[in-house]
Amino acid sequence: MRSGSDGRDRGREASREETLRARENNPQMRQQGSDALAHWAKILAAWAERMPLRDIYIFGDHVRGDAAPGSKLKIAVEYAGAAGDETMRSWKQENASGFAELEGALGIQIALFTDQDHEVWGPIREAARAPLLTVGKVRVVRTPTL
Repeated sequence: MRSGSDGRDRGREASREETLRARENNPQMRQQGSDALAHWAKILAAWAERMPLRDIYIFGDHVRGDAAPGSKLKIAVEYAGAAGDETMRSWKQENASGFAELEGALGIQIALFTDQDHEVWGPIREAARAPLLTVGKVRVVRTPTL
């Protein structure tokens, strides 16, 4: 007997495959993806100016163009060395809210990666050698599926 989650997983995978085929065959959908990435990068760059961050990376399925509906925007951040009290206060306030204000501005939920030892950092650093887009402290990088 199969569980209900097996059927939902197959349904999500089928939906994702349909979305990928549609993007591959539709230049307008590809352009919309690029426009969204540029929009998100601009919002993140403005946000980053008031945060104790050195670099921000947008990576993952949205950059590759294979994001499933409802997929979170993957963002990795590197902290700056020294930060003033006001900057740290802003960061702590954002962190305490689960970055709700940032998600509201972006119009999408985020998955935020901060741990330098996390498995995402190797592929991000490799991809950062040739970013697809740079806006201020933000780099949009194409990473393989992790």
